[in-house]
Amino acid sequence: MNEPLSNRTKVTLQALGKYRIEGVLGKGAMGVVYKGYDTVLERFVALKTVHGHLAESDEAADWLGRFKQEARAAGRCMHPNIVAIFDYGEHEHMPYIAMEYVNGKELSEYLRKKVQFNLKDALSIIYQVLTALDYAHEFGIVHRDIKPANIMLLDNGHVKVADFGIARIETANFTQQGMMIGTPSYMSPEQFRGQTVDRRADIYATGVVLFELLTGSIPYPGKSFTEILYKVASRQMQDARELNPAIPETLNAVLLKALAQDVEDRCQTANEFLSALKAAMADMPDTTLEHPVPKPEFSDLPSSWKGSVVSGWDPDVLRQAVQTLSSYIGPIAKIIVKKAAQGATDPGQFCQALASHIPEEAEQNRFLQDMRQTKTRMTQTMREPAERPTEQRPVFSAQDLETAQRHLTTYVGPIAKVLVRKAAPKSGSLKELYESLAEHIADPNERSALLGKAAKLPQTVR
Repeated sequence: MNEPLSNRTKVTLQALGKYRIEGVLGKGAMGVVYKGYDTVLERFVALKTVHGHLAESDEAADWLGRFKQEARAAGRCMHPNIVAIFDYGEHEHMPYIAMEYVNGKELSEYLRKKVQFNLKDALSIIYQVLTALDYAHEFGIVHRDIKPANIMLLDNGHVKVADFGIARIETANFTQQGMMIGTPSYMSPEQFRGQTVDRRADIYATGVVLFELLTGSIPYPGKSFTEILYKVASRQMQDARELNPAIPETLNAVLLKALAQDVEDRCQTANEFLSALKAAMADMPDTTLEHPVPKPEFSDLPSSWKGSVVSGWDPDVLRQAVQTLSSYIGPIAKIIVKKAAQGATDPGQFCQALASHIPEEAEQNRFLQDMRQTKTRMTQTMREPAERPTEQRPVFSAQDLETAQRHLTTYVGPIAKVLVRKAAPKSGSLKELYESLAEHIADPNERSALLGKAAKLPQTVR
């Protein structure tokens, strides 16, 4: 007769399948997370298990179904800003998930120690969270528990979103109607009401995290679930600019939209939220936000923490990457390469992100071998701007800029003037200018419409 799981989880585990247990990383509502070592591939992993009492309860089938759902859902989210899922298995009837081991710190740890983030770092964190969510949402996956404890900060400035533990495929029905899943301080109003939850709940939660980064507080502070619920229901939200007057009005307007009670008034997609933030800050100088809390006496953020994402990859290199990856996974390679390029911080990470979409490990290794020359070219093109003299950028005519502003205003409003002024010095042609402006438009059809207008213009500047 097998020993009950509830007894076995009370003692120290030695191994789960091929993974040697190295220690405990944390405990959550569903189970314990261990640090493990893959004895076959010789790498550290994080191992997430289900509590014994859940695995043996009357609702075990539901919980185990949810656990497997997590593995399938998160396993599809292979993105540089998302903690990767490597494996799902069962060891002596104990289910577990092997995940990427992230050598970083939770954002919540910094917030607990009252670390003050300047505006640039705060937005870099949120930009990367939104990039991760945009990718997951395209697969129909909603995180449902975005909070500082699930946002990991790495020493190199990279951010990873962790614990898609309650992620749900929107077409599935694993959650009982009215069942609330999430952390109260970051839960959307519709979650409190037990209503249908979609990607806009993640938008709201990310807005709460941004609010906290900028002010050191949360929109609806409370000592209990009931108190928070009451404040949310009665719309007693704190004013971010009262807590920190240094917050730009344009940024506060975007923040309020992300935190709108009515889902229809909220940013509808992560990309829309991201574009709105970039547009709001387009004409703002770098500044450090003032916080009402003292800086702690400990090493806050690593000196190398810049939160930057490489942009402007050589198009020829990306086309080569698509061609190489297509031979392994087919036409979807084009989408995968585009997403990886948006989130990767270096060529190595870019190649690993692509390889993660290939099912067989042997094929992954062969793909990485095939990508060696492409990876080298990516490294060279990244260095080229620093090695060669700065090229003289062409000057657009006043009519060019006025036309661009008029076209863009149709989609983003009066802020188009600022966006055009910012983009013009960085653009080498009208085509390049319009492509840069199109990044500020959330709707893909509207982006295409703007680019279509650019194609009809005489390309006098190249």
